[in-house]
Amino acid sequence: MQAIKSNNLIIDDYREFLKSFLNIHDERIKAKVEEELHNNSYLPEPLIQFNPSYKAGVSIDELSGTKAIHPDLKRILGKMNLYDHQIEAIKKGVSGEGFIVTSGTGSGKSLTFLATIFNDILLNGVGKGVKAIIVYPMNALINSQEEEIKKYKINYLVSTLPDAEWEPGDDTLDEQISQLEAKTDASFPISYAKY
Repeated sequence: MQAIKSNNLIIDDYREFLKSFLNIHDERIKAKVEEELHNNSYLPEPLIQFNPSYKAGVSIDELSGTKAIHPDLKRILGKMNLYDHQIEAIKKGVSGEGFIVTSGTGSGKSLTFLATIFNDILLNGVGKGVKAIIVYPMNALINSQEEEIKKYKINYLVSTLPDAEWEPGDDTLDEQISQLEAKTDASFPISYAKY
């Protein structure tokens, strides 16, 4: 397997790199350090994980037939199939129930609470004032989620175009939003900001 061969080459190179800093005069200490380097005891065991396959659920089209879901939520989320855990969480959220989603990275946890928040705002009026505050523990998460919300804004704006093909090209999300806003009179029904 190529990954194992690559891993071994990296370990060998790292060992040689570490050795280049060593200048030990005491023979007993030098022998012990060389033994440890030879046994790779300075490295933790590799952690190999595989992304699990999440159980597929219904499409957003089928979910939007649910009574408590605003029709514009489908336009915001775009054309996607949801995982079973996302459907369960969104149904609970739009019904006013609390939920906790504990699944792996890339499983769409954020979509579950954003969909619930968006749906509530759409159903209860978008008017002025703060409707939701989302707190993240790290700037990287804040930035990542802001990018996701921009993608939802793009989904919504694209859905307002009359059967036109939308080719975003290599433009940034902000550039895409500007281009789409110039093509339609519609505006994203939810305002957001990062603080």
